[in-house]
Amino acid sequence: MPNGGDDPVDNLIWVPFVENAQGVTADPKRPYASGCVRFRTSPGLLATASKTIVAWASVRGCPLDGLASPHAFLQDACRGVKEEADLAITNSSLEEVRIGVRLKISALWIAMLFLYAYGDIFGFFRRGVIEDVIAGEISGIEITQTFLFAVSVYIAIASAMVFLTLVLRPRLNRWVNIVLPILYIVSIAVSAIGEDWAYYYFLSIAESSLLLLIIWYAWTWPKQVTNQA
Repeated sequence: MPNGGDDPVDNLIWVPFVENAQGVTADPKRPYASGCVRFRTSPGLLATASKTIVAWASVRGCPLDGLASPHAFLQDACRGVKEEADLAITNSSLEEVRIGVRLKISALWIAMLFLYAYGDIFGFFRRGVIEDVIAGEISGIEITQTFLFAVSVYIAIASAMVFLTLVLRPRLNRWVNIVLPILYIVSIAVSAIGEDWAYYYFLSIAESSLLLLIIWYAWTWPKQVTNQA
């Protein structure tokens, strides 16, 4: 068998082929990994490579009698590389990015505000609600400047928590995100008294569930580990 030495053609084509044909090497696919994609997509290139091996064997004075077909060898090598690549893709896990507790809580505040907004919008679809609003009343409460100011503060606090959760110091952040959601849950429960619409109960439960998640994430806020010398 020829010795490839420093000859790149021997190293990349001839030596791996003959070693495989003679049973010397157990893994003939590695030398052809980079070229196998082109072989699979171009039958002509595969045939040319096969003829090159035969011609090179003749020049080197090494007949291929009794050895495996160059064409079959290259096909087998390419098939093996493809199978390994497919297996690697199948076994690879999806990228997992760690999300900090601040982002989780902030996202929950955003989701809760969306439910608030849609709950108010859906309320106008109920018969008689728009007429009551035009008359200056909603849910039996007179619409005044004080009422609208109080509702504005109520929503503004929850909206501000989307940002404050990201910037407040951890200790203060934790307690604010425990106390405020409790107050909001109480207000949601009180506002649901006397309601008989299924959508309202559903949204109230969904809002309360998100607020409970905020409390849970704040309560289990990760502790910072410090190394003591």
